[in-house]
Formats: sequence, structure tokens, C-alpha cells
Amino acid sequence: MNLDTLATNKKFLRDIIRNDFQISESVNATELCLKLMPNLHSIDAEFRDELSYGVLANLLERESFTVQEWSEILAVSVSDDYLFWGIGQYDTDTVFARAFAILIVAVIVEFDAVRGLLRPEQVHQTTETVLDYVRRERDYRGYVDGKGWAHSVAHMSYALDSCAHHPSTTKEERMAILDSIFELATLPAPLSYMEADHLSRVVFRMIKDEQVTAEELHPWIERFSLELDRTGETVLRNGNASDLLKSLYFLLTWEQPNHPLINIISAQIKKMNIFYRYGISFDS
Repeated sequence: MNLDTLATNKKFLRDIIRNDFQISESVNATELCLKLMPNLHSIDAEFRDELSYGVLANLLERESFTVQEWSEILAVSVSDDYLFWGIGQYDTDTVFARAFAILIVAVIVEFDAVRGLLRPEQVHQTTETVLDYVRRERDYRGYVDGKGWAHSVAHMSYALDSCAHHPSTTKEERMAILDSIFELATLPAPLSYMEADHLSRVVFRMIKDEQVTAEELHPWIERFSLELDRTGETVLRNGNASDLLKSLYFLLTWEQPNHPLINIISAQIKKMNIFYRYGISFDS
């Protein structure tokens, strides 16, 4: 079978996984990665997620690539055929290509932080592309019955995290990443599949690795506020924001119990709690 056929063959992909992701010397890793990319459009959860993405991510981690090959895989991932395929649509199957393409971008940027194959300007452009995708995505579904995980918000968080930790990323870009996280955490859509935890982890790692200071984060935390009208969208935004702050609070409390941001986050959570804000009795 040729590589086009092999890339769509579940048995071939399962065999790679069983073989600890080792591939035959006759198979070019870059070519296989590129042949696997179209599978990200599939609505077959096993084929898309466990097999195709699973093999792709592990090949990107384990194999050696030239600068040109690495850049080519990244360029395909961020193209209109993948990361921006059907962008702006809601409740359609195009979300799978986007949501899994952003995971490939996350993997490439994460490992490039060590390999250093991308030029700084490529990292800057990739970060801007990721931020643009986050701004334009409209399908925030988590698990889709019969089709598996879309989970775009969680997958965005991995890409934002990878970009934040790349050594070529600037302070301005990290602040833009924080702005994106704020927007995601105040969406008028339910973050129901631990997405708030995924987003808070990005902020926590930026704090832990001293990529952002307490002074810089203080006004960011205070941007979260309790909206007072009682529409469904407002309640969702308030809940999402509160969940992110609570998750960040506990991550810091568990890992850095003396961090100065803990009390600031706690005070902001209290401001966003309607019972404390209005003195509502729990006995009423």
C-alpha cells in the first residue's frame, strides 16, 4: 500500500501505536505527518483523535526534522484548510479540523522551545495566528455525542500555554495571551468540561515560571467582575469567570502558599459571589 492508503488505514496506525510509535525506515516521518493531517477532519472519534492525532503528536515529539520540514508541518496546520477551516461556524463538523489543528500547533511550538528550529519571527507570527484563531472561534462545544471530543477551548489553552513558554515570546505577547484567556473565561457559553481549569493552568504556569509578575497580574485579576443583570448569558459569564479564579486560587495555594496574588484572587472571588455581595442569608 502507498502512504496515502496507509495513512487512512486504522490497522496501520494501531500497529504504530503498539510498536511504541516506531515507524519503518522506509516511511518518511514528515510525509506521514502531512498525510495524516486530512484525518483531523474526520467525525470518527477513534480515527481522528486516538489514532491520527495520537500518531501525529508522537511523531512530532520523537522524530528528527529539518528546519524546512518542521516549518512545512506548521504552515499546513495553521492554514485555511485546518486551523481556519469553516471558522466562525457553530455546531458543524468543521470544528474538529480546527480543534485538532490547534493541538498540532501546540505540540510544534512546545517542542520547538527545546529544538529551536523556528526563527523568532516564525514564533511571533504563530503566536499572532493562535490569538487570531482564539478571537474568531465560535464553536465551544466540549464532547459531541457520536463524534467525540471537539473541546476547542481546552485545545486553545494548550496552544496559548505553548506560545507563552517559548523563549522567543515577548512580554507584550504574553500580555496578549492573558487578554485572550480573559475573553475565553468570560464567554457567554458554558465551560462545562473543565475548560476553566485548563485556562487557569496557563496563567498558573506563567506565574510559576516568572513570565508575568504579580504587579502585572493584579489589574488583570480585577478585570473580572460580577455583572448584575440576570440574563442567561450574564450568568454564564459570571460563572465561567468565577470558576477560573477559583481554579487559579487553589493551584497557587497548593503550590505556592505564600504567593502575594492568593489574597488578591480570594478578594476578587468574594466580590463575584452574589451571596457575599448582597448579604443573602443561607437560611432564607
